[in-house]
Parts: sequence; C-alpha cells; structure tokens
Amino acid sequence: MKRSCLNDDELGLLNKDIAIDILSRLPMKTLFGVRCVSKGWEQLISDPIFVAAYMKRTEPISGLFTQERYMMCDYDIDTHCYVQFGLHGVRVHSMLLGFLPEKVVLLGTRKGLLCCRSCMPSPSPGIYICNPLIKDFVRVMWSAPNKKDCIALVFDPVSPHTVKTTSLYFKLVMVRIVEDFATDDAYYSFHIYSSQSRTWMKSKEICHCEYNLVNNSATCAGGILYWMTEGHQVLMFDVENELSCLISLPLPTTKETIPDKCIGESGRKLHCVTISQDGVLVWVLIENFDSQWTLTWSIPLKKMEEENKQYLYNLAARVELQTIDEFSPYMMALAFKDGLLVLTISFNLFFYDIQKKKLEKLCSMDELGKKSIMNPTVLPFSLSLVPVSRL
Repeated sequence: MKRSCLNDDELGLLNKDIAIDILSRLPMKTLFGVRCVSKGWEQLISDPIFVAAYMKRTEPISGLFTQERYMMCDYDIDTHCYVQFGLHGVRVHSMLLGFLPEKVVLLGTRKGLLCCRSCMPSPSPGIYICNPLIKDFVRVMWSAPNKKDCIALVFDPVSPHTVKTTSLYFKLVMVRIVEDFATDDAYYSFHIYSSQSRTWMKSKEICHCEYNLVNNSATCAGGILYWMTEGHQVLMFDVENELSCLISLPLPTTKETIPDKCIGESGRKLHCVTISQDGVLVWVLIENFDSQWTLTWSIPLKKMEEENKQYLYNLAARVELQTIDEFSPYMMALAFKDGLLVLTISFNLFFYDIQKKKLEKLCSMDELGKKSIMNPTVLPFSLSLVPVSRL
C-alpha cells in the first residue's frame, strides 16, 4: 500500500539534507499540513536550517493586515482586519490575533512574522513578534514606552550576516525623536534589540531631520530599514553597520504638484511608487547615500484607464485634482511588495500587478472599518512556519 509520507523512524533513516531539499520545494499550505503529521516532521520543519533554506524562495503574498487610524487625534484603534485572497476569492477576516494576551497596534510584517505593540493605555506595554499562521509569539520589553516611537522588525534568514550563524534571530529597531532645548534642535536616535542577546542597545548613530516619521511606514530591503517622513525624504538605517542618512524621493516632472507616494520592497531593493499627472511611476533605489533612483516601470493614467475601464473613469482629471488638494484623494498608493501595488480608488481597495497591468478589486474600505477611508495601515503578508518563540 502506498503511503503519502514517512513516519518518524523512516525519517531518521533519511539524510537530513535530502529531507530539507524535498520539503523546501513544497507550497506553504502543503507544508503546514505535513507539519502536523508527527513530532519528527514538526521538528524538522521548525529546524533553523530548514527555515533558512525555505526562506530562499519567494513566498507569494497571501493577504493584507489592515488597521484603521484616527486622522485628527492620537488615540489607538484596537481592531484590525486581514484581507485574504487567492484561488478561492477574497475574504475579510476580523481580529485574527486573539491568541495575543492584549489588543495591539500593527507595526509591520517580515517573512511571515507580524510586529505589533500594545494598545495604549496598557498596564504593561510591550512589543509582540508573532506568527499568525501557527499562533506563536514572543513579547519584548518596551522601556519608557512612547506612542511616537517608530518600531520596525528585521528578520532576514538569507542575509550574509544570518547565514554565518548557527541559529536564526530577529532584530527590532526603535527610532526616537530627541529634542535639544538648549540648541532648539531635534534628532533621531536608534535603539536596537536582538533576540540573540534579548537586550536593547542604544546606537551611537543619530540623524538630524526636520520632519516627523510616518508611523507604520517602515520597509526592510536587503537588511536595511527605511521610513517615510512627512517631507519628501526617507530615513535610512543600516542595521548591521549602524549608519543612517536621509534619502530624497524622486520628484514628478510637474514640480508644482503633490504626488501621492509609498515605498516598498521588491527583489531585496527599495522601491518608491508615485502617482501624479505623470502617471503611475515605479522607481528603484540604486545608491543610498547619493539618493540615486532609476525609473523601472511607468504607465500613463490614460493608458491605465483604457486597460481597466470597469474600474476607472476620468482618471487623469481626478488625479490632477488630488495633487492640488491632497485631502480629497481619488487614488492613493498604500503599499508595494514584489511587483504588486496596493491602492485605494474611490474608497475601494485594489491590487495592481504592474507586470500584467491588471487591476483587481479586493473590497470596499468600509469593510475594513469606518476610519479606514484615509491613510489606514496596510501591511502585505506572506505565510510562513517560522517558530518565533524559538528564535
């Protein structure tokens, strides 16, 4: 009789490298089922060597974590949604993080892990790194918590720094604004947490910047973190070398307009998407310290409308209006990941595949909450089996 998988005894006879090579070729959903067969399979799939091998492949985006935001006040909103999409259509799930001990604010995602912090006020605020698929999490101490802290997750199993070690680990980087009242100046300081040492360390690096950072806007590309600012700049921090700089964003040719923009990662490179009368433009950052960008893809608004007539009407005129009045946006870029652009169009959430030039409606913004109309947190998410509590 033919069996579908090996038992623990047979697994022990199989060369580990061969088992890892075979399993690393399976789709994530299949692997999730295999993990439940026996303790032997579960241990192998949770092994750091296997996780690093599996992470070499690009796992497709499975959904979006979203959270509402207040526009005119600083209160936290403790509800969130997960927009799941795939072969079986689109489904909107509410509150998938019930396995965490408290309500949280979403901060970012990386390689199937979700970073979030306690909703304030909280009796004992903390930072959580969790894997929603296997409902596993760790809690990190958050000393002197401040809601203005910008916290980002760094987890890159295939980076040269991680590959050299015998175990996987993650890092957190917290950016804090420090005001020097004597000089009437302000700068950003950087604090780094490592799951290896389980301690925070204050970096000697500082960065002077006259703009505030945009919360929940961090992007990790090639092990380097980037934050959007409220100006036309991006704050960069090289985690391994502890170096920072400000990077100017690419400008549209029509200088007097205000382009809508977002940043994201694709191919381990930072990308910037701008929407203006010039069309939808995708830029890739070539050199950090010289703010050198190269235009890799673009589409005029008229052509985009012609190819997606079921969703778009009078697009150029509406985008021209929003570049003059940024408080009445018709089309907003929310996130970019692996060639897929997440955007809102007339209060609906869409995916745009820039290679296929295909626009796909996901849901209305109302389904994500009444306060999701303007600037919601939107985090592209890919499934993984990373056992975060073992890192």
